Amino acid sequence: HSEPLKLVAEVVQFNRYQMEEPFLKELSQFAKSIAPESAEARQIEIARLESNDQYTEAAALSRQAAEQEPDKAKQQPHWYAYLTQMHKAGDLLSGFAAHPDPKSAFQDLVGGMEEGESIIDVEELPPLVAAYREKQPDDPWLAYYEGYYAAVKFRFADAEKSFAEAERLLPPSKPEAGVFGSLNEDEDDELAGLRNLLRNQRCRARYELGQAVEALEAYSRHESAYQTLAQVAVQYHHWNALNRLNQSFAVQQPRNLWLTYYEAKSLLAAKNFDGVHGKLRTLSTRESESPGIEYYRGGLELDLLLAEVADPVAAYKRSKDHATAFNRISQKLLAERDWDNLEKLCQQNRVGPSNPEVIFLRLEQAWRQREYDRLVKLLTPWPTETLAQRSYLEDTWRERLVRSLLRLNRWDEAHQFAQETYQLHEEAWPLVMTYVARSNAEEIAKLLREDESFAETWKQQDFATDRELRAVLLDEAFAELRQQQLFSLPNHRDGESLTLLYRQPIKLSEPWLRERLSQPDAPAEVLVTSEDTAAVTWKGRRFLLMSVPTPYFPPDHVENLVPSNSRPLPKGDRYTVYVEQRAHLMIVALRDDDDDPWNSPSISVRECGARLLNADVVGAIHGQSIGWFKDLIPLAEDSAEALASRRPFSEIAPQGFVVRERDNDFQLSPDEKQALKKLIEFQRIDPKLPPILVNVLMVDAQIRMVEPFRVIDLRRQRFGGYELIAEFAGPTPNTRFPELRPGLKFVIPIEQVYNFGKKSP
Repeated sequence: HSEPLKLVAEVVQFNRYQMEEPFLKELSQFAKSIAPESAEARQIEIARLESNDQYTEAAALSRQAAEQEPDKAKQQPHWYAYLTQMHKAGDLLSGFAAHPDPKSAFQDLVGGMEEGESIIDVEELPPLVAAYREKQPDDPWLAYYEGYYAAVKFRFADAEKSFAEAERLLPPSKPEAGVFGSLNEDEDDELAGLRNLLRNQRCRARYELGQAVEALEAYSRHESAYQTLAQVAVQYHHWNALNRLNQSFAVQQPRNLWLTYYEAKSLLAAKNFDGVHGKLRTLSTRESESPGIEYYRGGLELDLLLAEVADPVAAYKRSKDHATAFNRISQKLLAERDWDNLEKLCQQNRVGPSNPEVIFLRLEQAWRQREYDRLVKLLTPWPTETLAQRSYLEDTWRERLVRSLLRLNRWDEAHQFAQETYQLHEEAWPLVMTYVARSNAEEIAKLLREDESFAETWKQQDFATDRELRAVLLDEAFAELRQQQLFSLPNHRDGESLTLLYRQPIKLSEPWLRERLSQPDAPAEVLVTSEDTAAVTWKGRRFLLMSVPTPYFPPDHVENLVPSNSRPLPKGDRYTVYVEQRAHLMIVALRDDDDDPWNSPSISVRECGARLLNADVVGAIHGQSIGWFKDLIPLAEDSAEALASRRPFSEIAPQGFVVRERDNDFQLSPDEKQALKKLIEFQRIDPKLPPILVNVLMVDAQIRMVEPFRVIDLRRQRFGGYELIAEFAGPTPNTRFPELRPGLKFVIPIEQVYNFGKKSP
């Protein structure tokens, strides 16, 4: 090669994440020996420093490259790398301050945040916004991201205020041509994009504040504002709000096809099928007037068909677009675990049994029904032609194949496949599962010593809820391994929860639980560890029961109080429910690894709760996962039927209040960081000091379960932030989680450490 140094730099650029630090070091030395001051030598050295987590040193070289580059356009990649490296080094604000162009630096750091692609996380916005305000207080992007952060935290009044300020800071726009609110031709892309972004975000914020119609009137010329508001109303099933929006928009643009579409959505919700057919004819006749609406018309036709025809297979046969209909109906049946109709649908599929969609459905069905023999037959020999078309799913199905073989007691086959998986794809967890099945702690320890990337993932793995890995926390064979390795804290938040609200505190007892839960064909296994905690296995499902006498937070610490008889609250938000002088019984159905984390109808938490009702129950809270409520359910006294019903937020019994979850912006100030370090030092000196209380599980938006841990060390995380290394210091056995053992070491992200009073030492 005529330019060997350039070739090496190109190889490093495209393969740096596959190269180990020693090899990069050799390449760097080679480059310096040829041209020590060259851009290529610097580029290779930056890659070496990054691979060794020396981000501060790498940032210094990137800054040097930017400052030495005379072409301003070519400086940009170097400055972007500099900011990224300073962020990883945990010194974001210093990097921002050193950048010669604050506006460009701010955009580099926050760009793509809405899609999760920015350099910084949304939680890092406040200090950056404060630093940017000192440099560019009148930049509309500054006000926009202040509003964006407030909206993420459900502070919609603050968000609306910031979005309004951002609009005020924009230069005046010229009158826009056309009824669709098209952009000014002479306005640059950045301003036009920000103007559209602000309009849509402000509409969303005002919708949340109950000002949807007012927002539409403020942007009456803009079709996109109406679409944003109408789509939010559909998402929340707020049909009255949608009707008001439609009526208001019809005054401005009566022939707009999006108005026709959302009128049809409202009619469909009201089961006015003739009206929907009329709207569909209009859309079909005029769809060329609004590019893109034909896709939505197709979805509306299918929704109408499913509503009119009770049989989903018959609806598929009558659909015009069989490919789209098959995908949508199959996903609906899969979510509902309607296996009979799903099988009928697969048989009716017009493409045939070799269709990848059909094969993937059969795989998912076999896994969810625990038909491991069938799943193994579908996945062998590996790799299948089907999986080659869906490479992003290969990791999942490789792991599930190993799990299935282990559950069929076919260890040799599982181990052979797991070894091949590790050799070809460097996926260690299937191999670890086979070692756990044979209680082979030595091989696991060897893997941890030899595979650094696997050792990093070890401390993030949730062993407690993994059927194949749980033994690592519980069995004596792994006792020595537990002393040597860090573990992630048990994560029970994936379970579905139900909180029953009682007038009086309830004491859990084995006879009381057995009497209500046991059936002739399904006796309940009950382990009561205290008067307020019990573990129950009922109908093959593990339940955790916790009796809590009062809410954790007193109401005077709560902001944004919303009376329970107000308008329905938006779904998807996070809420806390306060019922004064009430006792709570929380029932958590722990999720198995092969359950769908978002939709698990087989979890009978509501059925379990119905059996524990008595005359003292005044209400219930149902959560899809702990802390995220799907329903607030008022209960009549001793009424199991009420528990099975779903009623909207606005109908909750008026004894309580519904509150949006408060912001939890825990950040360590320099003083707090120093105090924490000193406390760690004191604990090393005097082991008799009481252990630090660490929040190990947020089981509900209103209850925090706190367990004692003794902190061993505080260290910086590889990708920014801090983490505590701590060992469990609680009682034996632990009343809530038997997986917690004294001396077991855990790694705890710093954001999970809370102050329990500002005056506490």
